[in-house]
Amino acid sequence: MTFDDILRSIGSFGRFQKRVIAFVSIPPLAQCAILLAQVFIAGKSDHWCHVGHWQDEDCHQWALTEEECILFKRNISAPMIEGSRSRCSMYNVTGMDLESAFNLQDEFKLSDIINCNEGWEFDRSVFASTISEEWGLVCGNSGITDVLQAIFFVGYLVGSMMFGSVADRIGRYYTFMGCCVTAGISSVLAALAPNVYIFAILRFLSAATSYGGTLMTFVIASELVLPSSRVWTGVYLWFFFSSGYFFLSGVASITYNWRLLLGIISAPYLLMIPVFPLISESPRWLIARGKFKRAEKLIRKMAKTNKKEVPEDLKSMMENENKITASEAVSVLDLIRNPTIRCYMLNMIYSWFVQGFVFFGLSLGTSSLGVNVYLAFCLSGAVEMPAHVLAIITMNKFGRRASTSFWILLAGVACFATIIAPLGPWRVTVATLGKLAISVSFDIVYVYAGEIIPTPRRAFGVGMCSAGSRVGGVVAPLLLYLGSIFESLPLILFASSSILGGLLILLLPETNKKPLPDTIEETLNLRSLKYKSVENEDKDVEEHAEHALST
Repeated sequence: MTFDDILRSIGSFGRFQKRVIAFVSIPPLAQCAILLAQVFIAGKSDHWCHVGHWQDEDCHQWALTEEECILFKRNISAPMIEGSRSRCSMYNVTGMDLESAFNLQDEFKLSDIINCNEGWEFDRSVFASTISEEWGLVCGNSGITDVLQAIFFVGYLVGSMMFGSVADRIGRYYTFMGCCVTAGISSVLAALAPNVYIFAILRFLSAATSYGGTLMTFVIASELVLPSSRVWTGVYLWFFFSSGYFFLSGVASITYNWRLLLGIISAPYLLMIPVFPLISESPRWLIARGKFKRAEKLIRKMAKTNKKEVPEDLKSMMENENKITASEAVSVLDLIRNPTIRCYMLNMIYSWFVQGFVFFGLSLGTSSLGVNVYLAFCLSGAVEMPAHVLAIITMNKFGRRASTSFWILLAGVACFATIIAPLGPWRVTVATLGKLAISVSFDIVYVYAGEIIPTPRRAFGVGMCSAGSRVGGVVAPLLLYLGSIFESLPLILFASSSILGGLLILLLPETNKKPLPDTIEETLNLRSLKYKSVENEDKDVEEHAEHALST
């Protein structure tokens, strides 16, 4: 008798589970917005050298409008370099008024060119306010914005490695609560940062804790339901993550200050505080840790909410489950000591690296597709909605292994096609196909990893896999910066790593329609034909999920 048997008695997908899953789905939405806010708060705008003593001069003698006058001043002060006006240098017009500079512009020489020494003017037609403008992160400092995003992903990496272990020790609920509160506060404080150094520290902290909150979201949800509901539940949460694209883009399009933007998208975390009492600890974790009194109290509460009866032999069922799981210590050594488990873990970690590398590379690169950045960003988010549906369909029809391999390989092919596609609609189309494919596979690996790693190490193991994804996230923005040296290099590496990952995933065992393993032995037995199947389990839940999706 296992915890799944208890769930069948007290309600496998009842009102209690629906309520908890509904509330824990809020952090993924906020996480997506905070994660991708860099696209707007550090958006790259056209810029040129500021000439302070021309600031108050108008162009009435040339009958130019205010906008035309700004362009006129730039054309006079900025030299032509390789066919375009320089963004980082200017003619030495010190002491010259605008009319004198206009009359002498044909006499300027290369020796008269100097670096910008009074700051920059920015084109605000796309981004009205950015950290690049406020802190001068252009020209020689332009790489700092990519470093800031890399630091953010390092925070993700730390969060994925730390909070899985913390959750296995102190519980899912307290880890979830602490991460949400800290993520909201640190992100709000980042919006008030006086300089780039404090901003980087606070973004690092918000990254680590926002990811910790989302990791707990998936762990809590998956441990409250039976195998037949895990696919629906996991992908349902991804729908909320993808909604963060529209939330962020909508706020960015009407908010003309990067500080206000960052403060608004942090609000969902703080709005979680009143609903914490409606979310519970994972009963699986309580039983695995031998906390029978708390587990029994929670199970009775679940049964009452679901209008079900608690099994008479509940105590013996919990003790049996505990005997299976509680005796095993939570340690990284348990996941690398056995050669088979070690290979599984390394394979999954690389697969997650590919997911993060390609997913964030394509998401953060929306401004280089040759179309409006808001349109490209919304399209990048919109494509994830059908991706979640495709993830459910392919996981159920073809299993986890074949589905993951196919979609990662398709993402690699799409990245190669993007290299030769011209800027504009064609490049957007193939890049969108790549984003669709990697989004589907990203959905699947979250479910897949949780189904391979045994219960006592699930949060820790998924966190270790996620660390691979965060490394990919760290590398992606830095690699996009290298694209200024060799334009096709990012896409070549995205494509080649995807194809390798798609082939390696075929070495993992299939987990479709199998119960969550509770021990290392059960993980090793996933390849065995004798490992029990749950193909016909809880059909009402599965039909309900499919009906909800079709609606």
